[in-house]
Amino acid sequence: MIEIKSLYPPTIVSFPTGGRYAISGSNWVPVGDNVSLSDIKWIPSHRSKDRDLGFYKKEWKVAGSTGNEYNVKYQKGFGWHCDCMGHMYRRNCRHVDALREQHEKR
Repeated sequence: MIEIKSLYPPTIVSFPTGGRYAISGSNWVPVGDNVSLSDIKWIPSHRSKDRDLGFYKKEWKVAGSTGNEYNVKYQKGFGWHCDCMGHMYRRNCRHVDALREQHEKR
């Protein structure tokens, strides 16, 4: 039995160039050809770095450094999200960092 702890349920992907992986979020675990999803135990996890901020879900509009406006969202159990390109590629950005820091100081 393969155990994968992640926010997202795993799936199995086979590549034409070779290689077969159980993938869950950023977790890539090499698996053999005979492994199926029933052989994988998913252990759901929550983002431990986000402490209870006193609200379940909230959304803010934030001005970016170039004058663009971005939507930053927080949802308990799912964490932070921003619709800027930086967050899309790195899963983190200065807009989220600023709001997280502001609310965790309270």
